[in-house]
Amino acid sequence: MRKSDGSNGWSVRGAFSTRLPGAGDMPALTPIGSYVYHADMKGNSGNHWGWNLGPGGLLANNQWYAIEQYLKLNTPGRRDGVFRAWINGHLVYERDELNFRDTDALRIESVWMNIYHGGVRPAPRDMSAYLDNVVIARQYIGPLTESSP
Repeated sequence: MRKSDGSNGWSVRGAFSTRLPGAGDMPALTPIGSYVYHADMKGNSGNHWGWNLGPGGLLANNQWYAIEQYLKLNTPGRRDGVFRAWINGHLVYERDELNFRDTDALRIESVWMNIYHGGVRPAPRDMSAYLDNVVIARQYIGPLTESSP
């Protein structure tokens, strides 16, 4: 809950939350998106970006998905950052002209395997998320297939 100002940090985290569009409408589906702290945010808490392009945004419970994300930080002083997300090879979210930082000192330092749910609000029930075949790459690789190494 600390406002990002372009010099004190940024983050883009995976999110499933009752605050995302579609939450509560269909109990067998879970809305997915991102919880983002960026230099152009208005309040102290991050922004929720629901992934809602094409076939995505709502995940059927108890099913495996290939979820991929791409982030390009902006050039300091310019709004040229990019964020994209894919589910099973389908682009489900894309946003450009992003401003995460005003200084070269802020970089991508690590990948944090954190899944956000609701901040100080407790989850409505016990929930599980299973992660497997985690890959970090500099370019889009697509979901694994039967012929993938």
